[in-house]
Amino acid sequence: MVENLAIVDLGSNSARMAVTEISPDGKFREIKRVKENTRLSEGMGHEKILQPEAMERTIQAIKHFKRQYQGLPNLQVQAIATAAVRQAKNRQEFLQRVKQETGLTVRVLSGYKEAYYDYLGVVRTLKLNHCLILDVGGASCELVLVQHRKARDLISLPIGAVNLSEQYHLGGYVRSADLFKAQAAVCDRLNKIPWLRYATRMPIVLLGGANRTLARMSRSYRHKNRGSIHGYRLTSRVVYATYRELLSRNLAQRKKMPGLEPDRADIIIGGMLPLVTLLERNSALFFRKAACGKELLPNTFSSAKNGVKTMKNNDLNHDWMHGLYRLPTSQRQQIISDQFSLADDQQALMKENASQLGSQLIENYLTDYRLPEGVVTNLVVNHKTYAVPVVTEEPSVVAAACNGANRAALSGGFMAPAAERAMLGQVVLKNVADPAALNKWLLEHEIEILAVANAAHPSMQRRGGGAKRIRIRPAAPFVSVDLIIGVGEAMGANTVNTMAEAVAHYLKEQGYDVLTAILSNAAFMSLQSAACRVSFKNLATATMNGEVVAQRIAELSQLAQVDPYRAATHNKGIMNGIDALMIASGNDWRAIESGAYAYAASSGQLKGLSTWEIDGDALLGRIKLPLPVGTVGGSIGLNPLTRLNFKINGIHSAGELARVAASLGLAQNLAALRALATSGIQAGHMQMQYRSLAVAVGATAAEVPVLVKRLKKLPQVNQNVAKQALQELRKDSL
Repeated sequence: MVENLAIVDLGSNSARMAVTEISPDGKFREIKRVKENTRLSEGMGHEKILQPEAMERTIQAIKHFKRQYQGLPNLQVQAIATAAVRQAKNRQEFLQRVKQETGLTVRVLSGYKEAYYDYLGVVRTLKLNHCLILDVGGASCELVLVQHRKARDLISLPIGAVNLSEQYHLGGYVRSADLFKAQAAVCDRLNKIPWLRYATRMPIVLLGGANRTLARMSRSYRHKNRGSIHGYRLTSRVVYATYRELLSRNLAQRKKMPGLEPDRADIIIGGMLPLVTLLERNSALFFRKAACGKELLPNTFSSAKNGVKTMKNNDLNHDWMHGLYRLPTSQRQQIISDQFSLADDQQALMKENASQLGSQLIENYLTDYRLPEGVVTNLVVNHKTYAVPVVTEEPSVVAAACNGANRAALSGGFMAPAAERAMLGQVVLKNVADPAALNKWLLEHEIEILAVANAAHPSMQRRGGGAKRIRIRPAAPFVSVDLIIGVGEAMGANTVNTMAEAVAHYLKEQGYDVLTAILSNAAFMSLQSAACRVSFKNLATATMNGEVVAQRIAELSQLAQVDPYRAATHNKGIMNGIDALMIASGNDWRAIESGAYAYAASSGQLKGLSTWEIDGDALLGRIKLPLPVGTVGGSIGLNPLTRLNFKINGIHSAGELARVAASLGLAQNLAALRALATSGIQAGHMQMQYRSLAVAVGATAAEVPVLVKRLKKLPQVNQNVAKQALQELRKDSL
């Protein structure tokens, strides 16, 4: 059965419709093509707002298209939009109007996808192994570097015929100053694309309305007005000559030039700017012309019966994100800037905060995201006083930690004993026919298994660590062979994984079916405890006796042992401090968090990680949790801020770090429970929240403390209230 595919393309300058008839054998032919000049990107300006008149023109064009295709049998309609809609801040409003008034759901193409479709159209219609594709539309410009018929690099720039012409006043007679600014801006854009240097001496394939117009003008001069412009060839000399001729005329004169549509006369110079600028970079090139016309739309969107559907199902491969990881940081930043129309100050922010180290640590690196770092003071652990750098975005964390540490210090501080440090690697077997026989074989070969593990990382054993023993643990229908591994001063994830994979390979050679080999973050063999005894007098408030406070804290602790809802929040307060220290020390805080919560729920119910009880005339607090931390390895030795933090905190071993971390978590917990037991948690939070709010509404450093005092006196505070209070403060100071 013959199907009909209608493609509605809402471009930035014109709207197009192409109807393709698709036969059951996959062959297709175009049966209808219509174009209307809608100028959707007109007047968008720097604000990137679609204008009412432009939206109305476009909607009327869609209605016109609909009247032409709606009677066709077995019809499938696909509507797409490109740069103008993609960049518009009010695009949702426009898309909703289109849906309401025409029934069409419009898919907005990313810049990457638009460029990729250009590539598909070119490689399917032109026999070129290497080329540079340049598609100039009304509000964007796409560039694709093709090598060996593969899209090596591509980018979409937010510059096009309409927005360049409007921004730089290129519609009428062009002043030299305006032209210079426009050419400089385009040149700056192109100079930020490092892979363009590979396009030198390559043929350039031209797509888009401006380039089609250029070809038609050239053909008119040569009196060759018949036939398709697909494949039409131009030289740089012809391009320059046409450009000079256009610049020498005013708008009225341009409208009369052969081959130039009158409604394009005001944007043709802006439309040619990307090509001319590119030519100036890469002189003496040979150019080819492929029109985004009859051949391109069907081949791009309906080359097979289910062509559109196939592209939808492969969005991951065809969108702008594909291959992003291969690019240098500067190019990746530019793609992000162009795709999301980042303002100049936003682009500068991303570039200024980027670091060479960051690009080495993670994939698809953009920039360094900075979090505030503070220091927790007077944390006394095993009679040693620490100043502990921590990293957190939550306003009250550092203040609370200092508060808890100080109260504990007044009563002697925290005691944290040295603890065992070992990690567990899992080698999981499946399809075990005889578990008893497996168990027997593994125990008989334990020494050999340990030797295999240690051979995979011999340096660890030389430092006193390495694989120590195995544990066989059924986890029906699987069996886990647990490797108990000492990791020294490192957290040890890479070491454990290396050893586990070596053992997995060995067991496979013995004929066992191995499912996986990986460490466990349930580091229950790296449990660290800490305790403190805080006298009642160091818990009292101005209005509440210290013994009463202690009793209420003990009751809250009891609640966290029996109620998982309270336990979750109780433990979150503990991890506020521990996570902040882990980040500052370069440790994997996600692993610590995961292990802590696994341990808190190991009884079958989530419970608080800490307990508090009355002990004579004092409150006794205890905590125990897995802390598989490290002072070497990973990013710890690479990040200069991490090394600085270890200089400040004076911690010299992984065991010492674990003891300090457990104590810090208990200090954080003490402060949170005391606040909850007395004035309520919001009182302390709001002190810091007021500061954050003051900064958010624009208060200067000198104004912040004064404004905070005013906000404290108000019954209800939000951003509007804070703004008004700041205005009043400034009036009072005049």
